[in-house]
Amino acid sequence: IRRFTMSQTYEAGDVKLISVKLTNGVKNATVDIRAQCASISIYEDMEEPTVYAEIAMVDSLNLVKDFPIIGEEMIEISFITPGRDKITTYKLRTFSVEGTKASENNKSTNFILKCVSHEHFTNAVNQVDKSYNTTIGEMVYDILKNELHVEKDISVEATRGLTQIAVPRMNPIQSVDYLRQKAIAKRPSGGVFVFFENQYGFNFVSLEKLIEDGKKTIGTKIFTHSPDTRSTRQSEQYAWRNITKLEHLTKFDTINKMASGLYK
Repeated sequence: IRRFTMSQTYEAGDVKLISVKLTNGVKNATVDIRAQCASISIYEDMEEPTVYAEIAMVDSLNLVKDFPIIGEEMIEISFITPGRDKITTYKLRTFSVEGTKASENNKSTNFILKCVSHEHFTNAVNQVDKSYNTTIGEMVYDILKNELHVEKDISVEATRGLTQIAVPRMNPIQSVDYLRQKAIAKRPSGGVFVFFENQYGFNFVSLEKLIEDGKKTIGTKIFTHSPDTRSTRQSEQYAWRNITKLEHLTKFDTINKMASGLYK
């Protein structure tokens, strides 16, 4: 994504990397691997519950064997982007080393270090088996706080009505998605809910709220598509305007489906 105002254009690669700290919990050892990072890709997606990252490594220190990297390390990535005076920090956990390949001179090894939020590991070993009689928003907050053990900020939009629900032995993230499909925003127009993690924490909010909040902060910024970080203004031919409104003209029409033979 490219972002530009009337005075300055920012490319996707305009980032000052401050530190990339890898910590081995068993040895209680920490090393800054910033010099070994060829590229860092961090993914936030409204359709994915947790943050995911891939770090392309050029390792001349034999970290995989000597540190070692075994897929249980904590990694902290800190950087700052143009136009912001606050450092962005992601705290993730490694889970895989893939694509290992020795360099031509055999002096280093190239590989992809894959990372995900710590809560993804917690989710894998916990199950929710509870009955609720409250709003879906309060159910979601309870699951995130007491079952997924989230210590980050949690943003849950108010939902409409009291509901009696028994969550049938699902892991916490599955439980939240199960409730998400039943949630109706308290706002008069309702809203379609999404559940995702970003740099600010976990979010259980409607698309309509995201659009409304975004309109307050976008200001004069315009976002355009860029094929890569070396693109020029020619890529503006792919530009799109920011979404300012979302309407659901119809949810479903059961009678029409029956008439067309869908249930036969």
